[in-house]
Amino acid sequence: MKNLKKKTAQYCSLSPLFALIAATPATANDANYAPPQQGEQVAQDEGYGDITVTAQKRETRLQETPASINALTGSTLENAAIYGLNDLAKVVPGLVITDNGPGQRRVSLRGIRSPGEAQVAIYYDEAPLAGAPGTTSDSGGNQGDLQLFDVERIEVLRGPQGTLYGASSMGGTVRVIYKKPDGQFAAGADLVGSTTHYAGENYQVNAMVNVPVVDDRLALRAVYFRRKNAGWIDNPGLGNENINREETEGTRLLLRAKPTDWLTLDFGFHYYDATGANPVWAPASGRFVSASLAKLNFQDKNRLYTGTANADLGFADLVITGSYQDRDSSFRRDPNHFLLTAFDNPAFCRRHFTAAACDTPQGMQDFNAYVDSVTPLAYVSPQTMKNGSGEVRLQSKGNGFLSWTVGAYWSRRSSWVGSSGILVDDSGDLREDAPLDFKRQVRDRLKQVAGFGEMSVRPLDGLTVTGGIRYYDYRRTVAGEIMKGFDLINFAVQPWTVRGTKENGLLYKANVAYQPSPGILVYAQAASGFRPGGANQVIGLPSSFTPYQSDKLWTYEAGAKTTLLNGRLLFNLTGYVTDWKNLQVTGNSGTFLFLTNAGDARVKGVEIEAVALPVRGVQLSANVNLLSAKLTSDQINDLVIASGRKGDRIPQIAKTGFSAAAQYEWDAGGLKALVRSDISYVGRSYGDFRPNSPSYRRMGDYAEVGARAGVSKDNWGVYLFATNLFDVRGRTTAGVAVGSNVEEVTTISPRTIGINLKFGI
Repeated sequence: MKNLKKKTAQYCSLSPLFALIAATPATANDANYAPPQQGEQVAQDEGYGDITVTAQKRETRLQETPASINALTGSTLENAAIYGLNDLAKVVPGLVITDNGPGQRRVSLRGIRSPGEAQVAIYYDEAPLAGAPGTTSDSGGNQGDLQLFDVERIEVLRGPQGTLYGASSMGGTVRVIYKKPDGQFAAGADLVGSTTHYAGENYQVNAMVNVPVVDDRLALRAVYFRRKNAGWIDNPGLGNENINREETEGTRLLLRAKPTDWLTLDFGFHYYDATGANPVWAPASGRFVSASLAKLNFQDKNRLYTGTANADLGFADLVITGSYQDRDSSFRRDPNHFLLTAFDNPAFCRRHFTAAACDTPQGMQDFNAYVDSVTPLAYVSPQTMKNGSGEVRLQSKGNGFLSWTVGAYWSRRSSWVGSSGILVDDSGDLREDAPLDFKRQVRDRLKQVAGFGEMSVRPLDGLTVTGGIRYYDYRRTVAGEIMKGFDLINFAVQPWTVRGTKENGLLYKANVAYQPSPGILVYAQAASGFRPGGANQVIGLPSSFTPYQSDKLWTYEAGAKTTLLNGRLLFNLTGYVTDWKNLQVTGNSGTFLFLTNAGDARVKGVEIEAVALPVRGVQLSANVNLLSAKLTSDQINDLVIASGRKGDRIPQIAKTGFSAAAQYEWDAGGLKALVRSDISYVGRSYGDFRPNSPSYRRMGDYAEVGARAGVSKDNWGVYLFATNLFDVRGRTTAGVAVGSNVEEVTTISPRTIGINLKFGI
């Protein structure tokens, strides 16, 4: 904590805008201070108190919603230079992004983090985005990125959202609400050019056009985006520079139709194409230097089709949603640090030759020649995934004595993944003409159906009591084969096999909220969450290792939301305790990595949010996240002994985190001027449970500072900005290469300075 205080003081003292704010107290004698008119709620007029959210699948005002929610408007995203999923973690404390490159990101909230299905659901409007299971049933680690342009707002819902959002929302839900087509013609462009230290030049092109087709009945909104980021990691061993560069291109088409006054139809098409590489580097090899012996390229193409119908039936609203996601991707892994330990290793030799042959010098010489002939190589995994989902819900209108929501949900995800060992040349490129070291394929199918309902009653003025329930049923089938084995990793040829698992159950929610006055809300809530289990995709694994169960949790929280000083101060406070049972964890049979269940955990935390408007044009905001995430039992079961023990901290989850921002806007000779500075801090965590693990590596414990300044007028604007202003090397992941002690880390992007131009008509 002493280091945290010291670093915070250092960064804040170096930020000129923080100094400016400290020097301009809000007093009645201040020339810039204008007292509010009678009854005026300043924070609401500035856009905070009046933010409308749909987190509870009906419109409510943010400060009157009894839940822990961060709502970020489109202007907030622009001013904070939030362009993608990784950037979002800078302004939402407790949101952790584990970044292994484009399409390979894991999202966690409130310390709920482990391999398997996703623990935080991501939605584009009403459509859930699914991750691909890959070769290790870890769809939660294969979330795609977000393009945050032309966004109305982002809602980050903390804690289990099981009754309304179902599986894979046990830690929370992130909802991206896009701007919809309307009846006014509009067009705009957002251009970004920047340079990154140790890397080079980057650019972004974002464009939007909104076209009314039929007055008040039909409109189209189209978005195009392209982004190129220069990489800052080199691999001199392969003769490659800037290996982690990324390129992204895509489009979004939204169509809104109102055939009648009581019916609104929304249709959408989202296309996203990203290429990049795993951004890991090895500190022992040098600053931003990779030790990989193969290029770790990644390709990801996502197509999402969505449809929503909103019908006003008079007595209630009927909402019908549907989506279809079609995703193709390909990723690579580098096993060579592990395979190189096979040289002169009798244990590996006996996987290929007889024990007698391996005991002779000639036998070991022949074995070393064999190892040399099958290395270096890359694990190459192309995969396809198709996910369809639909929901029907009927909900009451208004906020009278009784309000209710009932609905039904279904989804079906089908995926295929291939896995091959392909030799690479001295530059790390694939040797397509070389014979494969091994080859396998796996198919995975997950079906889910659910029915849900929530009901709220208001027996007294200001008092609301809510109860919710959800029934779920899922069935999962895994099938696959090994067409060519690889003895060095104990891969033997296996015929086509099919295995399955299924489960059903109930999720619950209870919430009591009391609003004694318009500016004060207190609430208490208990809610449960889960995510599906499944069957391991490791072909050749003993049958007893195949199934793993769902893990479940209960969260108990209490909070207060206040709007004070006639709307000039918003202060929200939440405390919670989560009991997490039967964790899904990674096991190791000695040859195979697989998923199983072992151990329980408890997470305790406090979340603080404050927004102040001390002077006209000045806005200060801060968020603080404090938590303790520890195991409450040893991670031991009949199949495997995992590394965690009672009292161990959950890996990659920091105890502390905060963000703060100061922004000042004023009129400057007919122009609107803006200056902003922000800081985010991520506390220390470790890559594994225990100090005796090779992956127990330090990460976090860094502060990142950003700044933005510019002017705008009518339909144009120009801004200068900087991210990671002090060029800190903050670690976001840390561990070791598989089967070795080679430390590998990922870090935040180095200092980036750029210019942002905006145009609109």
